[in-house]
Amino acid sequence: MSEELQAPIARKSTLKCEKVAIVDDDPMICTSLSKLIVGHLGMRHPAIAHAGEEIVDSVLNDGLSPDVIVMDYRLPNMNGIEASKIIAASRPEIRIILATSDASAKELAVSEGFGFLQKPFSLRGFVDALTSK
Repeated sequence: MSEELQAPIARKSTLKCEKVAIVDDDPMICTSLSKLIVGHLGMRHPAIAHAGEEIVDSVLNDGLSPDVIVMDYRLPNMNGIEASKIIAASRPEIRIILATSDASAKELAVSEGFGFLQKPFSLRGFVDALTSK
């Protein structure tokens, strides 16, 4: 990934999103993705949540309004698909990408109309997921 980080991957003007939320129960993943979003893509700091209920509450009750949510599948108490369905029912304009190492979740994510990003992923894969519609 080091070669990818040295080459310009995307400019803010080419991305189709301004505001990103990251949902993962692993703080290191949240930190790494946040650094990529801010440091290499030039976007603002993403909103961070560590559980499905937390992102649902933030979006539906606290006024969080990301363009894209990058959400892990395996989360405590409420998995990423369950949380995504609740958010999508009330806020269909928010694009949701399920990012997980659980390949079996791909079919479910796609059938529900969500994007899918297989972990581990490259910087290029991450940018492609953010820029695709």
